[in-house]
Amino acid sequence: MKTIIKPKKLTLVVEPYKIVSVSIILLLLTAFAKGILAWLIFGLFVALIGIVFIISGVLFLRTRIEITDQNISGWVHRQSFEMEWSKILVVKEETIRNKIYIFIATTDISVFIPQNLVNDIELMEIIKKHVFSPVFTDEADKKYKEMHQLDVNNRVIRVGTSSSIKIASWSGILFSGFIIFLGWRQGDIQSALNAGSIIFVLCGLLLVLSNTFLIADHFAIKMATFYGRFKLLWSEVERIEIAAGVIAFVGQNKHFVVDLGMADKNRIGFVEKILTHAKLQNIPIQNKLTVSRVPKNTRLPKGESF
Repeated sequence: MKTIIKPKKLTLVVEPYKIVSVSIILLLLTAFAKGILAWLIFGLFVALIGIVFIISGVLFLRTRIEITDQNISGWVHRQSFEMEWSKILVVKEETIRNKIYIFIATTDISVFIPQNLVNDIELMEIIKKHVFSPVFTDEADKKYKEMHQLDVNNRVIRVGTSSSIKIASWSGILFSGFIIFLGWRQGDIQSALNAGSIIFVLCGLLLVLSNTFLIADHFAIKMATFYGRFKLLWSEVERIEIAAGVIAFVGQNKHFVVDLGMADKNRIGFVEKILTHAKLQNIPIQNKLTVSRVPKNTRLPKGESF
């Protein structure tokens, strides 16, 4: 027997505030712009609002949970999962940002399912009918965390530039070309060049400055940016300083800085690895208001590989 659970309201959608905030700025710019540029900015505003509704609708339609006598599977929060009931190690409720989630984990995969996914079905009660009661205990949770810490410590984490930043940058570059083309067609090439060049330069700078690649394994932390490549061995780390999206690894006369503000979704796994490794190696972690963003004695010479 298969049970399919679908959300009955738009509770699981893309975070729209980022696109909406940009849309509001564009709408304000429309009020000050004139002629063809005003229409272009307003068109971009309408397009962004449309993107919000389209992406939200796709996520709403794709979200589902399927339950059979053998397993639980589905697609939640842009994550596809499938777990056999017999392999589940822990089930518990967790509160994240004032929302209650059901955390389910096996040796290979874990997932957070919103408890209020549907209004009239108690998901936890359905799960309890298919798994053994020991997976709900604190002891099961403790064993899973210990096993998970060792797994995270041995795992290689790769973090790149956020895909949303890449999409936004290339879209801006293409949009600047579109402005110049329309200006040429309308006979006002100078104004179009001025506006298009500004957008092109800003988006190009964003694309170049945000282009970062980060690797963390159980030997070292490594980072490649447009201005150089950096590396610091874990054995050289004396303490870790954290402040507002920036992590600094401090050693004897060495300073390695990672800014996760524009990193992709793997940044969560990277932070988890850092915290886990620090705990296992007894590396102190300090929370600070600000940390130095200047690297020191960690830059690799040209030609030297990671």
